[in-house]
Amino acid sequence: MSPELKRTIATLIAADPSINPIERTTLFRALDGDIPEARTEDRMLTARAAAAYLGISTPTFWRLRRESCNPLLHPVEVKRGLYRYSQARLDAYRSKTIEPTIRLVP
Repeated sequence: MSPELKRTIATLIAADPSINPIERTTLFRALDGDIPEARTEDRMLTARAAAAYLGISTPTFWRLRRESCNPLLHPVEVKRGLYRYSQARLDAYRSKTIEPTIRLVP
């Protein structure tokens, strides 16, 4: 990014009254290249990425989501019409569903 563009963006950030001080500081740090890594619990995944994360195909994920009443598999509406799956909720689902499947028949 050119220095002129950086100055222009910094001026716009500083002049915008709708940005609170914490957001402003975060934006200035990001402009300087200091971008914090996303925490695992903050990650939001698409349906395809959620399926890959669970180790299943996308159609299997859709069927599992449709047939399950488990709220951990329901998406979160990030923006109007844009849905994502929380990685933390998928971790919780995975930890609750991994049980031994071997049954001893008498």
